[in-house]
Amino acid sequence: MNDFPWLTAAAVIPFVGAILVGLLPAGRELLAKQLALVVSVVVLVLVIVMALQFDPDSAEPFQFVDRVDWIPQFGISYAVGV
Repeated sequence: MNDFPWLTAAAVIPFVGAILVGLLPAGRELLAKQLALVVSVVVLVLVIVMALQFDPDSAEPFQFVDRVDWIPQFGISYAVGV
């Protein structure tokens, strides 16, 4: 696996897309729909690429692991994996 944060990106991209759609001026419904479609397609492609890289025979308990120490003084970290 490379070091790209697959799961984090799959979670953050829709969130950013929703914020962008929410910031569009009133009366721009078509643009909002187009932007939502683009964000959805980007996430779909990301998840398809991730699924193609999944190794069901891996000896590792988790794949696509993303771990970041957030507040190390308290032992708090951000960790996701499949």
